[in-house]
Amino acid sequence: MSNRDIAITAQGVFWVAESNPNKICFWFIAYVLSDATLLKAIRNEIDPLISRQNIDVESLVDQCPLLNASFNEILRFTSNASSGRNVDAITKVGEKILVPGAKVLIPYRQLHHNHEVFGPDVDSFNPSRFLDNKDLHKSPSFKPFGGGITHCSGRFLAKQAVLALSAVLLTQYELELVDKEAGIPKFDLEKPTLGVMDPIGGKDILLGVRPRIL
Repeated sequence: MSNRDIAITAQGVFWVAESNPNKICFWFIAYVLSDATLLKAIRNEIDPLISRQNIDVESLVDQCPLLNASFNEILRFTSNASSGRNVDAITKVGEKILVPGAKVLIPYRQLHHNHEVFGPDVDSFNPSRFLDNKDLHKSPSFKPFGGGITHCSGRFLAKQAVLALSAVLLTQYELELVDKEAGIPKFDLEKPTLGVMDPIGGKDILLGVRPRIL
C-alpha cells in the first residue's frame, strides 16, 4: 500500500470510531437510565449473557428483543443524517418532476418521524414500537445506516460494539444520575451530522459509577 492509501485507511478507522458508535452509546445509556422500568427489563434480559469473563455478543444480537428494540429506537430517535443522489432519469415524486442531472438530498430524520409508519408518538422514545411490529426495522422508512451505495458497511460491527459496551455497563455497574432533575440533554439540531446527533454543548450527563453486586 502507498502512504496515501495507508493514510486513507487509517482515517477511515478513526472517522468511524469517532462519528457514531460513541454517540449511540451515550444516548442509549441516557435513555435507559431515565426509565427505571426499562432498565430493569433490559437487565433481566441480558444478565445471563454477561459475566466478568465473557460477553456473549451473538446472543445479545439474536436473543434479546428488548435490547435490540431499544437500540433501533435510539437510532430512529437520534439520527439526523442525509443522503445525496444524482437523478439519472425523469422521475416523479408526488407532484414534483425530477430531471436528469438534478441533485436530491434525502433527510432521514423526516422518514424516521413518519406518523404513518412509526405511530402517533414519533416524538417520544418508545422501544416497544419495534417489539409490537417485528418487521418495523425492515421498513423503507427506517434508514439509520443510509442505503444504496452509501449503505454503511460497518453497521453490523457498530451494532455489536454498542450492544456489548452498553450491556457491560448495565450489568456490571450500578449507574446513578448525579443530577436526577437535569433530564436528558436536548439534541443539537443545528449542527450538521453524518449520523447520530450530538447533545447541545455543555449539557453532559454526570454519572455515579460503582461495581454492581450480583
